Parts: sequence; C-alpha cells; structure tokens
Amino acid sequence: MRSIKGEHRGQTITLPVAVLKSDNSQDLSFITAKALLDTGASSSGLAPNIISSLSLRSIGKNNLVVATELRSVDYYLFRIGLFQDKFGDSQYDEFPFIFAETTSFKITHKENFDMVLGMDVLSQCDFDMKRNGSWKLIFG
Repeated sequence: MRSIKGEHRGQTITLPVAVLKSDNSQDLSFITAKALLDTGASSSGLAPNIISSLSLRSIGKNNLVVATELRSVDYYLFRIGLFQDKFGDSQYDEFPFIFAETTSFKITHKENFDMVLGMDVLSQCDFDMKRNGSWKLIFG
C-alpha cells in the first residue's frame, strides 16, 4: 500500500495533493495544491483559484453543515490524487494515486492551504497519528 508520512508542529497537518477534472474528462493533467487534512469535515473543499484553473462548473447546490448552521452551497465534481512518499524523503515525482470522483464545495476562508481534504476522501484511507507529532496516511 502507498503512504505519506510526516510530522506536525502545532494544530494542523497539510500535504501536497493533485487535483484533477472529473472522470467525464479524459484529461489526466493535474494541479498540485496544498491540502489541509480535516477529519472534522464531511466533504472536501476547493479554493476559488483551483476551481477557476480547472474550469470546474457547479453541478448544483447541496446542503453543507458548517459548525452550527446549514448552508446551501454550490458543489463541484473533481478527482483528488495523493502522492506516495518516495523512500521516506517526500519527493513527489511519481504520478499520484487517483481516487474516484468526489464532490466539493468552494472554501471561502483561505489561509495557508488551497483545499480541505475531508472525510469523503479520508474515509478511504488509514490515518495514524502519534503523540510525538508523527503521522502516516495509508491509501491505495
């Protein structure tokens, strides 16, 4: 199985991901983005610049629960790819492992990441985090 591992210093874990158009497109080109791993998010979210760069179109509105409120937001269809650590040195020079299509909402608050990697994708992986800050994401 493929894996990514790292260490976090603080409260967040970010990792490089590949974002691709949906399966309807035969195009396997991708944009590399910085994703925030968020086990509290049920869906993944994309920044407006990623949506624009891939020319993604809304597939309609759906409900999104955010903290204590319910919002109706546009959703987008895309594919996410994860890179495997190469011999543990975090060199991402191989083609990513691509998951099946998923839907995403547009994130409005962008900090130091381009997307939120939610449970829609993470539920297809094994995630392990140690008290010393080391973590490992196993997929494929």
